[in-house]
Amino acid sequence: QARTKRAAFFWKWLTGILFFSINLWWIGSVTIPGAMALMLYMGMWFALVALVLRGAGIFEPADAPTWRPAVWTILSLFAVAAVWVTAEWTWGNLFTGLPWLYIGHTQTPILAMCQIADFTSAYGVSFWVVLVNAWFAFLIIHRLNPARLIGPGVLILILLAAILGYGVFRMQQ
Repeated sequence: QARTKRAAFFWKWLTGILFFSINLWWIGSVTIPGAMALMLYMGMWFALVALVLRGAGIFEPADAPTWRPAVWTILSLFAVAAVWVTAEWTWGNLFTGLPWLYIGHTQTPILAMCQIADFTSAYGVSFWVVLVNAWFAFLIIHRLNPARLIGPGVLILILLAAILGYGVFRMQQ
């Protein structure tokens, strides 16, 4: 619901700070100033994702014009997932060396859906989770025009069925 890119950046930075503070609280037992600096820094990744997505015009306020075709919606959903997975990869490999707390790590109870990790790693699992959640976010944002999300929803269901089929196949091997 943030009206400006600056507001989206700030709120996502705050969200990131809270997320990492709750999940990495134990680092404070080593160094409190270092932990505080780390939380401020890691929260920046959430803010950068918000800035990229808002800057690309993907997430706009609900009252923004809806002239875009269905192909834009599909590309936007995949872009959201790609931007998020890029942020996860970047914070885990380039700038912090902390490959923790990826969204894909949360899906281990659904083992069949995680089998794609054998060739995509946790990033592939994160990708489909963010893709599904982006679809629901679009559904909430565009609740006045949900018909434009039917085609992308069917495409995502087909993708999830393929991932599940592969997972079942791999688990039977």
